[in-house]
Amino acid sequence: MSSMSLLLLLQTESYELRLQAIKEPYNASQEMERKRALSIVLSQTRQQKRRDEEVLVEAKRIAESCIPSMLNRSLADSFKVERTV
Repeated sequence: MSSMSLLLLLQTESYELRLQAIKEPYNASQEMERKRALSIVLSQTRQQKRRDEEVLVEAKRIAESCIPSMLNRSLADSFKVERTV
C-alpha cells in the first residue's frame, strides 16, 4: 500500500476512529488485565480445561438440586404465614 493511499484511508476513517476513541477511551490497566487473563486461558492444559468443565457441571447440578428445595421452603413459609393471619 502506498503512503498516499494510506493517508487517504486514514483521512476517510479518521472521524470514525476519533468517535470510537471518544466512546471507548484506552484504559492501560484494563488492557493489561485482559491480556493477563487471556494468557492464563490460552496456557491451560487439557487436564485443567477438563477439571474446569467438571466444576461447572457439578455447580449446575448443585444449583438445580437446591432450587426445588428452596422453592418448597418458600412456599411452605408463605403458606404458614397465610394460615396464621
